[in-house]
Amino acid sequence: MKNNILVITPIYPAKDGVKGHTPVVHYFAKEWVKLGYNVRVINSQAVYHSLLYNLPTFVYKYIEKIFGVAVKKNTPRTNLCYISEGVIINRICINKILPRFDFSYKSIKKHFIDIEYVLNKDDFQPDYILNHWDSPSMLLVPFFRNKFPNSIISVVLHGMPYLMKNKGVNKYSDNLKYLDFLGFRNKADLNSFELHFPNTTIDKFLCYSGVPDEYVKEITEERNNKRFNSKTWNYIYVGMLIDRKYPDIVLEALINVYKDRHFYYSVIGEGALSKKIERTAIKNKVSKNVRLLGRIPRNEVVSCMVNAQCFIMISKNEAFGLVYLEAMLAGCIVIASRNEGIDGIIIDGYNGFLCESGNTNELENVILKIKSLPIDDLENISKNAVDTAMKYTDYKVAKLYFENIGVINES
Repeated sequence: MKNNILVITPIYPAKDGVKGHTPVVHYFAKEWVKLGYNVRVINSQAVYHSLLYNLPTFVYKYIEKIFGVAVKKNTPRTNLCYISEGVIINRICINKILPRFDFSYKSIKKHFIDIEYVLNKDDFQPDYILNHWDSPSMLLVPFFRNKFPNSIISVVLHGMPYLMKNKGVNKYSDNLKYLDFLGFRNKADLNSFELHFPNTTIDKFLCYSGVPDEYVKEITEERNNKRFNSKTWNYIYVGMLIDRKYPDIVLEALINVYKDRHFYYSVIGEGALSKKIERTAIKNKVSKNVRLLGRIPRNEVVSCMVNAQCFIMISKNEAFGLVYLEAMLAGCIVIASRNEGIDGIIIDGYNGFLCESGNTNELENVILKIKSLPIDDLENISKNAVDTAMKYTDYKVAKLYFENIGVINES
């Protein structure tokens, strides 16, 4: 029986890691352990030149703005082995010049040798090699195929920033031929891939996120108190405060819609736009309406979502956006990005609303439309959102992931 699962991912939560890293891959891994598989995770931690970790704060904000990624002084730069919820994780560092730059062949080769050493030491022979993100995974694939010719190899793309370089003609796309399966976090990316690579015969599948089962129980117990007939609505945003997610645009739209200032806007997260949002609130005399909460514990995020009527995040380049599902589960009226990760799960006007990424005018119109709806319609949309989110629990999506790549434990 094939039971050994090797997961390769550049992003994975760790106790000493950067706060805010998405735990999406861990959610899959821990469910696979519960299903009886031996799961080993290699966290390919990019490490930049040491000078990059000793810069003034404004430089980090500039890097975040330009590259859309957060570089922190406390980013781990050492290898580590640890266990989390039955999953064995090896963090193995790999050198890189700068964010969004390619890994050198030398770095990739050394990284594979490091991975090979760990696997040999523990006599771990992977039956399935499940990669996430296109970098460095797509560059490691040839090495894995050569070393483990009988293993099933897949890559799940969380966006395609590297694969689509030079219109898809690059060393990443050259390695597609080594794959058995190719996964996508949303339909938009799948459609884009098929448009640019029409002759690719790899089996393709959608790999959605799920909400933890304990989260379902916790949020369900609190959700029943939501009221849409309140004169003053609570709006909420949860995520990194960076340009491509547009939390500042949300505030601008709310200010333009609510001339009477009867709204509250809770902003949960950290990032370079925090000061801009604060300045906008002061300038428009709505400081009392805006709450910049920073990073807060998950149970407090749950309470904020339950107490909010509407969740808004109109980001671009959003591979999926698990936070949308969490907000839907909380019964929020959700406004999300059209043609981005959650589009296809959110159906405009049925279980939420869609808006062009970063479009202030359209967002204002969507908010006005929601405000004009009868209470019964809002409650129906909220119920539909909850029903939709319930279809995407950690267990259900982890099991579906396995079924899509032919992993079936008959025991």
